[in-house]
Amino acid sequence: MTANTIVQEIHSAFSVAEEQLLTEANSILAEASDKKKMERINTLRSMGFGNSAPVRRLSPEEKKKAERLLHYKQRYGRIAPQYKFITEEKLLGICKKYGIVVGSSERYIEEIPEANMADIANFKILDDTFLEVSDSRYARARHTTKDGKEMHPSEMTQSHIENLIRMFARGHSIHGDTVVLIQACVTQLYLWGHTEEIESLKSYWKRTSPVQHKLIEQLFTPIKTTYFYVAANVDSFDTKGTTLKDNMLIEKDTSKELAEAMRRDLMREYDPIVLAKVEGGYLIVTAWGAEASDEEVMNPTRN
Repeated sequence: MTANTIVQEIHSAFSVAEEQLLTEANSILAEASDKKKMERINTLRSMGFGNSAPVRRLSPEEKKKAERLLHYKQRYGRIAPQYKFITEEKLLGICKKYGIVVGSSERYIEEIPEANMADIANFKILDDTFLEVSDSRYARARHTTKDGKEMHPSEMTQSHIENLIRMFARGHSIHGDTVVLIQACVTQLYLWGHTEEIESLKSYWKRTSPVQHKLIEQLFTPIKTTYFYVAANVDSFDTKGTTLKDNMLIEKDTSKELAEAMRRDLMREYDPIVLAKVEGGYLIVTAWGAEASDEEVMNPTRN
């Protein structure tokens, strides 16, 4: 099998993934609504055959999974009809089969053809609140106020964020959650375009805190906030600072290591598929390679 044939096969796998998922989900729900069939399934389960394929296929968990899939397809069919939807489970299954990996777009280091750059630049859905960033630290960061209310940095004012960052410089305890919160606050200022304020706060820390300057530089590095991912061969990525888990490049959470340092004184040339992470899975944005001109990799309606 030639490299081009493999590329075509991978693109085809992504192209038909959504249809396969929907067919399977509808089939499961149809069978689950058949009372006689479910009686037989429940009988098998009660007789010790709970791990058999037919029983597992129609389990409550699989039924919920099928319902969620149809829910997500209906949603993204409404707000992003030009893109095909794929679950993470299906995505990683394809990657495992072909020996490719998924990583954040910020880790991707290879070329991007002009047409695909346009696809990425023109990516848009009607409700971007369903997009999910690649680093979960930003999403999980919370500050507990004096009245017990938990707030994400995106819910705070600029002055609240700046005061909070200064407060931690004045000797408040540093631990993993604190580091995540500070970096999320820095990231929020960065997303708002307040780069001068970030430099000013960094200088304040260097004047005020006993922490080494090199650790402060790490602390004031914004968290990665892209929602784009790429499925490609592992050599297409900068893998430093990541671990490979189930064909997914996972960013190492260095919060604890940085906090500890502060307390001490802090393969083959398969062509890429670009995806946007959303709630419940991914939208297929674009693909390239010898056979990427095959419009079936994407929906016929392009941006």
